[in-house]
Amino acid sequence: MIGTLVDLLGNFYANNDFTHVETIARTLHASVPDDLVSLQFLGLAYYKTGRVDEAVSIFDRVLRRRKRLAGAGSHEATNELAGNGGCAAVCYKEATKRNPWLAKAWYDLGAILLKLKRSELAIPAFRSFLAAQPASSQALLALDRVGLSPDKLGLNREALAR
Repeated sequence: MIGTLVDLLGNFYANNDFTHVETIARTLHASVPDDLVSLQFLGLAYYKTGRVDEAVSIFDRVLRRRKRLAGAGSHEATNELAGNGGCAAVCYKEATKRNPWLAKAWYDLGAILLKLKRSELAIPAFRSFLAAQPASSQALLALDRVGLSPDKLGLNREALAR
């Protein structure tokens, strides 16, 4: 079910149907309350529909939860947005599989987070972007557009080429 919902979210995002993106993100979060990915995509949907204050509130909530998880020593919290394991980890895995629509959502999310000065969340979003669209020249060009190089993301070009 999680994989299907994430795929639908990516498809709706690709078609600029942010109402359905919001609905799916809410559904995912209701199903997997520990999931941080669904909250990120919910914030993205809010931002894309002009509800910037609500988006910022969601992003700040994600940031607080990530810090709390990292403080508790959760490996997944420091390893992107996977939450604290279980179904939340499945959500993260599904949301970072190779998929150009999901890559676009992650890239847009990272760019928005940089614009909102939330780089602690932007960098993991860009890493997720690279997971969903690895080793492409488009990915590297997109990162250059927002002023990030692979080394700033803790990666190197040789690793991306592999």
